[in-house]
Amino acid sequence: MIIDKIEHLQAYGLTERQCGLIQDFIREAGAKMPPEGRYELDGDKLFVLVQCYETREKSAGKMESHKAHLDLQYMMDGEELVFLNFADELNVIEDQTPEGDFVFYRTPDESVCAKLKTGMFMLMYPWDAHLPCCRINSPSPVKKLVFKIRLDKTEK
Repeated sequence: MIIDKIEHLQAYGLTERQCGLIQDFIREAGAKMPPEGRYELDGDKLFVLVQCYETREKSAGKMESHKAHLDLQYMMDGEELVFLNFADELNVIEDQTPEGDFVFYRTPDESVCAKLKTGMFMLMYPWDAHLPCCRINSPSPVKKLVFKIRLDKTEK
């Protein structure tokens, strides 16, 4: 898992094309936030989910990971807590791969916790189980872009 400011995105092994498409979408969304939904940026290789919601209690979410995509979550506006664990140390409760590219886990009592704030991103790999969308003190509105970056079939 990587957490950083978006201006450092090129440092993390994404292609120049991927970085350009992601940063262009963020810039355009900053000028005019698109409606919630899925937007393809490079076919099934790179797409983005525009999400607007209220943060919630940790107990209302599920710990998840993805096998076919990197998950780059960019906070447009707001802040939330994201709980993190190594996927191979958790108990699987539901595997929706390959159709849905979701594996859900029993949420452990202990997790690493990170705060995702406006202008920051988290880049999660298949081994990074994560539980996003969690409130800090009380429910608050969030605008987030979740970029799904398809892994090359030769990557694990």
